[in-house]
Amino acid sequence: MAQKNALAPKVIWIPAERLGVGCWGIINSFILTSKGFHMRFNKKSKAGFSLVELMIVVAIIGILSSLAVPRFQGFQAKAKATEGRTSLSHIFTLQNAYHGDNDAYGRLQDIGFSLNGATAIDDALAASTANKIRYAYAGVGPVVATFSATAISAIGALGGCQSETYGGTINQVNSVGGFVSIIPGCN
Repeated sequence: MAQKNALAPKVIWIPAERLGVGCWGIINSFILTSKGFHMRFNKKSKAGFSLVELMIVVAIIGILSSLAVPRFQGFQAKAKATEGRTSLSHIFTLQNAYHGDNDAYGRLQDIGFSLNGATAIDDALAASTANKIRYAYAGVGPVVATFSATAISAIGALGGCQSETYGGTINQVNSVGGFVSIIPGCN
């Protein structure tokens, strides 16, 4: 008869349920030995997600994004449309400063109108994708008592949803006109 080794660790099995540990089906039992406390894992655990569950989540995300993209394009177009109004207001300020010094309104080049590093030539500043200028600007001048400037965007310059040109005008009494709140095609 073989003798038991006196130095062999004594193993005590404690089921996980008896310890009150929420093990979610992964830990089968705890083992307490003279060398320390160990956990025995269930090799048949079903932790993780199945391929079907992941595909359902991807499909839901796709449906939600297909609903959100058109709304986002409309908001993006409205944000880009503010360039025209802001630039026309800037032209108004430059014209008033020029009029204060010269007692007459000037051409866009005379008043020093520029956007994103591009300066106006004579009475025009062309739209440019390189300089990120979405509008073509044109002025009417030089006239002593009045001025007028227009900003017109090309189709699609404000976003993929824009279906017509969009623009407005400004004059010496700071009346900005022509800009409507709804951009054509971007409801």
